[in-house]
Amino acid sequence: MDGIIYVLKDRIGKIKNIGSLSCEYKVKLNDYHVNRYYHNLKGLKDPYIKFMISKGYEADVFIDKYNLLGITKLQKGYDSGSIRVLIKGRILTLSIFDCPQTEGKEQIIKDLTEWSELLIKANQ
Repeated sequence: MDGIIYVLKDRIGKIKNIGSLSCEYKVKLNDYHVNRYYHNLKGLKDPYIKFMISKGYEADVFIDKYNLLGITKLQKGYDSGSIRVLIKGRILTLSIFDCPQTEGKEQIIKDLTEWSELLIKANQ
């Protein structure tokens, strides 16, 4: 998998010790949307919710705007979330996985919302 991964300096030791990024906050560009341009995110919510439910997740929408679609997910006691951000016709997906179960749903929503707002502001 190609990509650029940013991690906090204070997390590098832990990441090296466990040899995995699976419990870290991740920012990724969703491959499904790479070669497409969009005017808004309308129509993406229902198919995504159905897909998550088919994979065994409980899924809830926390924001649904023309340029933001945020969904929290719960599976086997683990919270996660993702937000799709529309910037200049392209969709960027930010994802968070709370593997150590220390942050919780509200913190995931707060972080995803702040990150997406910063990305939108930076690209105006």
